[in-house]
Amino acid sequence: MNTPRHRKGNVWGYGVGLLALMITVMIGIYLYAESLGSLVTPSGNVLQQAEEQIKAINEIQGQREEDVERVAGIDSDRPKKQRFALVLLDPGADEARVVEAVQAITTMNAERARDLVKSVPMEIKGHMSSSEAESARKMFEALGAKVSVREEQDQDKS
Repeated sequence: MNTPRHRKGNVWGYGVGLLALMITVMIGIYLYAESLGSLVTPSGNVLQQAEEQIKAINEIQGQREEDVERVAGIDSDRPKKQRFALVLLDPGADEARVVEAVQAITTMNAERARDLVKSVPMEIKGHMSSSEAESARKMFEALGAKVSVREEQDQDKS
């Protein structure tokens, strides 16, 4: 008889074994679902208890934050630190030195700094203090570039 090698033996045995495995898995899933159902009883809902505990923890955390602020004398309406951004308007005649300066005040590689200088106007660096932004502005102006320092807007998400 000319039957392929992989067809020798009882082909029905594979199908029956697979069916038995599927039935076993389904019974396991059913039993697992039944055990989960016993966690939520009519006398006490576990999920509701957990939500109540989370609310209590959040209330305690909020009280602690208020206590810390009160003890430390922190006013929630205090002004935020001013931050500035340096914007390159025109690289001037010596683009190569401006690219090097961009690399010096940022951590950009040469290619990225060159792309930034060519796509003016572009913010070079943000989140700078007033003195840091002013010294960077002077450095770029000494190289012949036109830059501006602008104040960054505070972005509170409260």
